[in-house]
Amino acid sequence: MSSRAAPGASSGRGGWPLPLVVALVAATYAALYLSVTVVTAFGGAFGTTFWPAAGLTVAVLLRRDARDWAWLLAGVWIVELTLDLVVSNVSVVVAVGWATANCAEPALSAFLLRRNRRDRPNLARADNLVRFFALAVIVGPVAGALIGVGSGVADGFYGFWPAFPRWFVGDAVGVLALAPMLLLRRRDL
Repeated sequence: MSSRAAPGASSGRGGWPLPLVVALVAATYAALYLSVTVVTAFGGAFGTTFWPAAGLTVAVLLRRDARDWAWLLAGVWIVELTLDLVVSNVSVVVAVGWATANCAEPALSAFLLRRNRRDRPNLARADNLVRFFALAVIVGPVAGALIGVGSGVADGFYGFWPAFPRWFVGDAVGVLALAPMLLLRRRDL
C-alpha cells in the first residue's frame, strides 16, 4: 500500500475531505469575486483596491497539506477564469493571465512561508509575523501583479501604470485583511 492519500481522501491532518474543501473554497472565492466586482465599488478598470480572495487562497493553502494544493488551486483557477470571462467580459488571454496570477501568487507565498517548515506559521510569534508580511503581503502580490498586469498589457487591455500598483495593493490588502483571521487559532494567542 502506498502512503500517499488518494485525491478524494481527507488531508493527513484530520481535516475535511479534499473534494469538500475544494468545493467550499471555490464557492467562497466566487462569492468574494462577485461581491468585489459587482456589489462593491472596490473594482475598477485597472483592478481592485481590495481583493480578499487572495487572503482566502493563501490561508487555505497554509492550512492544508501541500499535496492538496494542486486540487485547491485548480478549483480557484477554474472559478477565476470562468468569472473573468463571464462577469468581467475580458479576452481569453487576459482571463487566463488573471486566473494564473491569482493562483501563482498564493502558491508562491505559501511555498515560501512553508519552506523549511512543516506546519503553517504561528502568526502570534513576531518573527513569523514579519515573514508572513514580507512573503505573503509583499512578495506574493508583487509576483501576482506582474503576471496579471502582464497579461493585460500583452493583450492591449491596459498599460502597466496604473494597473500594477492597484493590483498589488488590492491583493496585499486582501491578504493582510483576511488571511491572519483565517490562520489564527485560539491556542495561537
